Amino acid sequence: MLSKKYDTNERIGEFTCRCARSIGLRMHRTADLIGAESKPNDFYEWISQASPLIDWIFNCCLGLEDRERATYNPVRMDWAISAAEDFRRGLIQGIAESDGSVSIASQTVEFWIGPNWDFMKQLLLTYGIRSFRSREALSVTKTQVPKLMEIPAFSPRLRTVRYQRLEKLALARHIPHGRRLPKEIRDFIGAQENSVSVPEVSERVLERFGIVLTFEAVQRWTRKARIQPRLALK
Repeated sequence: MLSKKYDTNERIGEFTCRCARSIGLRMHRTADLIGAESKPNDFYEWISQASPLIDWIFNCCLGLEDRERATYNPVRMDWAISAAEDFRRGLIQGIAESDGSVSIASQTVEFWIGPNWDFMKQLLLTYGIRSFRSREALSVTKTQVPKLMEIPAFSPRLRTVRYQRLEKLALARHIPHGRRLPKEIRDFIGAQENSVSVPEVSERVLERFGIVLTFEAVQRWTRKARIQPRLALK
């Protein structure tokens, strides 16, 4: 089941379906689900057959007992840290497409992987990528983003919204520290509607100018732009 928030999520489901069929498992898409009142988006849904192969993957590859769930219990996959490079790349992409997010505003990539922070941290280290736990996520900062793109952390075959954001973030230009923000960018920020959030403004600046700004810089100039009209009316 995948949210309809991004239409590229449909690609993930269809790709997973093809992968399952390639190893002889029956899997197909069912009727879409209507989101609950607490969830603004509807959902895509697929269903697969039960199989001893899935049990084997769950018990032997993930190292989980039948009563355990990766959402609440850490996987026991030390063997994967020394696995072949193409396997580690695919594993990272699978985790990222399922539980990863890219923030343009904070210039970070986060993996929301519950109790599996240590495993993911060690997996990323096999590519020389350093990460740290922040809140409930494992975070990778902007200095490490180009290394994530080299893997790449998100699937280039699927090119989901997350992949596209990572690509833009890795290729973005930066304003040198201490240099004043160019007037055309300040004017662009000032022209944004009051209802637009700081993260949304950050994404629009990147899309328009190919430049990524710190959250604090966008927030500061957004506040200035929204305060000045009120001052002029006094």
